[in-house]
Parts: sequence; structure tokens; C-alpha cells
Amino acid sequence: MIDFKLVRKEVVELLQEIIRFDTTNPPGNERELAEFFKKKFDEEGIENKILDAPDEKRATFWARIPGEEGGKGLLLLSHLDVVPADKKQWSVDPFSGEIKDGYIYGRGALDIKILGAMHAVVMFLLKRNNIKLKKDLIMLSVADEEEGGEAGAKYVLEKYPELTECPVVLGEGGYGTTGILPDNKLLFSLSTGEKGFVWVKVKTKGQPGHGSMPIKDSAPNRLIEFLHILINHKFQLKFADSMREFFKGFASHQGGAAKLIMNNVQSLGSIGFIRKKLEENPKLGAAIQNTISVTMVNLGYKGNVIPEEAEARLDCRVVPGTTVDDFLSELRKLAEPYDVEIEPLISFNPNESPIDTEIYSVIKNVLSEEGVVMLPFISPGITDTRYFRMRGSLGYGIVPIIVPVEELNRIHGIDERVSVDNMEWGTKVMFEIVKRYLAK
Repeated sequence: MIDFKLVRKEVVELLQEIIRFDTTNPPGNERELAEFFKKKFDEEGIENKILDAPDEKRATFWARIPGEEGGKGLLLLSHLDVVPADKKQWSVDPFSGEIKDGYIYGRGALDIKILGAMHAVVMFLLKRNNIKLKKDLIMLSVADEEEGGEAGAKYVLEKYPELTECPVVLGEGGYGTTGILPDNKLLFSLSTGEKGFVWVKVKTKGQPGHGSMPIKDSAPNRLIEFLHILINHKFQLKFADSMREFFKGFASHQGGAAKLIMNNVQSLGSIGFIRKKLEENPKLGAAIQNTISVTMVNLGYKGNVIPEEAEARLDCRVVPGTTVDDFLSELRKLAEPYDVEIEPLISFNPNESPIDTEIYSVIKNVLSEEGVVMLPFISPGITDTRYFRMRGSLGYGIVPIIVPVEELNRIHGIDERVSVDNMEWGTKVMFEIVKRYLAK
């Protein structure tokens, strides 16, 4: 029997250590952290490699505990890089790993160095306790996730397929939260899929002129009118398999009208006041419809000149059940009255894994024994797990911690942190999931 009170100190100190590596992306510079992991795994006698990246200062870390029956079993996926942090806005140095009031502070504490620490300690425990596995367990901590994965997951999947192919992948994306279900029940939203995305450049051209003599159909005017249409456009609600199961499960914890609506959300969700209520939760609203966010606008170059061109950038997200091509067709129809050019820049189709799988049941059972209700959810954001799903793997997002919803706002934000208690609990949960799924 493993005493996770003793494990607590190890996983906390490991997270502190890896936070201290400044892997801000761009530029990333993940190689030093990969080499740190290599040293740790060498000390534990676990097979490992540093996989290269297009830039010599960047790298991905790979480790494996072989199964006795041979073949791949489970891949634990995290990433080494983090987004920038402005030290002036933080209460502590974002790369200190400082512990304050029971929390570990630092960039990556929630996204997603926490998983690197947990995955590593799980592998250490399996090795030290001589727990025999049926199939291979792989840890992969990649470069470049925060900039799309071109130099990380995408690169190593193409260059090292023999090391990275695996039928089941557990990555980031799902968190546990408090304050959602009644009676203080704990809810874990397991990420079973992700919305697709397409970044779009929108451009208009028109007659230029002097600012003192307005041109009604100028390029800026038409672009503004079109953006106004987009901002107010309501896309049809679409419920992926996971979201239908989510609402069904959520309904079982409700009563009265709420229970009725949740059980019939596909037919009732489009009703005005019901849709408005669903959209009050931004994450929930985004999971059931295509969305458009205007992220950049360039309307001109001088205060008294009406320019001949105007341009905007859109971040568009697409729910499972819709392809990027479907979405672009709808967008072009909206653009027709405004003579607007639509140019897709980069895209990836939505993806989803089924819920009737062995690993899904294992995760649900482990969390249930901890008093946590688990429901599937489509993530509005993207992670590297999408590359594995698109290659045929089952992919699920699980960061095993339980936090108030407002704590998740610290992801990519100021004073990102995770509690010491969560590090202990999460490592225990992750260890139990891996052991039940792979142990002989």
C-alpha cells in the first residue's frame, strides 16, 4: 500500500522544480527541462529519450515502462512549454514555484506542468513498487503546445511514429470543479473531444478618399457592418454525443423544470430564454455551438484618410458534427452582402472520442470512489490530444484536481496556482487509473 502522504512531498517539490525552468513560448527553450526529466528518469532506471525538435534549443521528453505482454497500452501526454507571464502583475515570481497559503504558485501550475509532475511520479511509483504492467506505459511531454504543436506533438508524431503510436492517450483538458452541482457534489468534466478551429482573415476593398467627405460603402464601413452581423449572429445549437450525455447526467442531479429542460435540451435549447440561460455559462455555451471571436482589426493608416482596404482576424471554433468546410460555407453566405473576402489561414477539424470504452469506465469508477461525479464534455479550446485522436487513438483530457470554477480563470492569467492538497489527491487518482487499466 502506497502512502500518498509521503508522495505528497515528492510531487510538490518536483512541480516546484519544473516551474523554475522558464519555458515561455515563444521561444520555448524546452530542452533544458527535457534534460532535467531525463536525469530524474535515469536515476529511477526508467527507459527514456530526448526527442529533437526543429530548433536545437527545443525538445520533447519520452519515457516508457514496458508491459510484459508487449504492445502499446497507454500514453500520458503533457507539455513542457508555458505562455508568457508579466512578473509585474504577479504577487510572486511566476517562475519561482513559491508555496504560499497552501498553494504552489507559478506559470504552468495549472497549464500544464502539473501533469508533467504527476505523470512522472506515477511512473516512479510503478517502477519502485515493481508493479507489473500488461502493456507499455509511455510518458510524452512535448514542446510547443502553446503555439499549436508544430514543433512538438505534430513533429514527433511524424518523425517518431514507433515511439508515439498508442491506442489510448490521457492528456490535458478536463478539470474537477465545485459549486456546479447541488448539495456540494463534486463535478469532474472529462474532456472527450475538442472543438475544431479556423483562423480567418476578413478583407474588404473600396474607394479611398478624404475623411472630410464620408463614403457610405467604404472598406472600413462595410467591414464594420459585417463584423456587427457576426457578433450578433446565432449559430444553430449542435449537441455532440458527449454533450448529450453531459446534459443527461446533469439532469439526474436536478429537479423540477431544470431536470425537464436538461433531459430535453436538444429540442428545447433553441427557445430564447433557455438558450440565454445556457449561454450564461461561457464554457457551456461554447461547447454546443460554433463561435466567432473578433481578435484583430485594421481599419486604416491615417486619421483623415478613408483607406482603400480594411482587414480583421477572426478566431472561429467549430463543434463536432460540423466540419471546418461546413462552417466556412456558412460564413461566406453571411459575407455575400458586404463584398467581403474570406481567407482561412489555419484550421483543424473537431474531434471526439466515444464514452463506451474501457478507459472511460476506469476513470469514472476511480473518481466515483472519491465521491466525484464524472460527466463527458467537449472542450472549447484545443490541446495536443487532437493530433492523437485524428490519428486514431482514443483521447481523453484529465487534470485530476478539484477547484472552484473561479480558480480556472488563473489559467494563462495572473497568479496561476494549484493547492498542495490537490497535488497529493491528483497523483493518487492518476496512479489508480493507470494501475487499474494496465496492471496485471
